[in-house]
Amino acid sequence: MTTCETNKQICITGKEQVAAVKEQACETRRANTLATCLATAANDKGKEQCTKRQAYCSSYASTYNCDSAYQACYIQCGGQVIEVED
Repeated sequence: MTTCETNKQICITGKEQVAAVKEQACETRRANTLATCLATAANDKGKEQCTKRQAYCSSYASTYNCDSAYQACYIQCGGQVIEVED
């Protein structure tokens, strides 16, 4: 059972790292786009438009697959998964 939990934590950590890398890449693209826009804006109104058009960066670490893999591992080790409704 410990192996299943360890594998689940490794899976979650991996998904979180991928999400963090994607968000950082988005932030870098956003900063570069803003800098280019500001540098080429003809006037203050153009610069104002640059800041209004910025993309929103957010990345969610979907760990659902990690739960499914944990349950499969748990069952393989002889455990039983019982679904409980909230």
